Amino acid sequence: MYIIAGTYKGRRLSIPKYEFRPTQGKAKEALFSMVNVARMDVLDLFAGSGAIGFEAISRGAASVVCVDIESRAVNAMSDTAEKIGMQNIRFIRDDVLRFLSRGATPFDLIYADPPYSEGRYAEVLAAARNGWLAEQGIIVLEMSKHELKQIKEEPWRVRHYGKTYLVMFRKGSQEKTPPVCENNPAVV
Repeated sequence: MYIIAGTYKGRRLSIPKYEFRPTQGKAKEALFSMVNVARMDVLDLFAGSGAIGFEAISRGAASVVCVDIESRAVNAMSDTAEKIGMQNIRFIRDDVLRFLSRGATPFDLIYADPPYSEGRYAEVLAAARNGWLAEQGIIVLEMSKHELKQIKEEPWRVRHYGKTYLVMFRKGSQEKTPPVCENNPAVV
């Protein structure tokens, strides 16, 4: 697994030694083509390998915080940052919902990729909106088609890449898309 663009392009990520589901390269490329993270503060929840956080720093994000409950994930991310000399990225070992229940610091982009089997999307979305999202900030939830049913509010954008869906919410956006459904043209 590699960083695909920016200052650290081609640098290899340390992979945690446990079973996890990394973000597909195509979905990661699409995310960063839709969202220019330059000078943004980014929060990567359920970070796993930290691929989203590392990619954000490589593409000019001001800072990144990666949160994961698994110590092997946090150790692998720390190892990657040290090996490639990456600055402005922090790693926190904690349960994501417990982390979000504490005092909030606003982020411009919040990316959450919870394990598909846990079904915590609505909880994460509600908690992240409670002071964690900066004005005009964006929340991106990575999920499978099956998990789309858990989202009760209207997303700003929905994109899918194979079996992976990126469901985006934007604070203060006037742009609306129709609700997510099987034949929805907004789901690309």
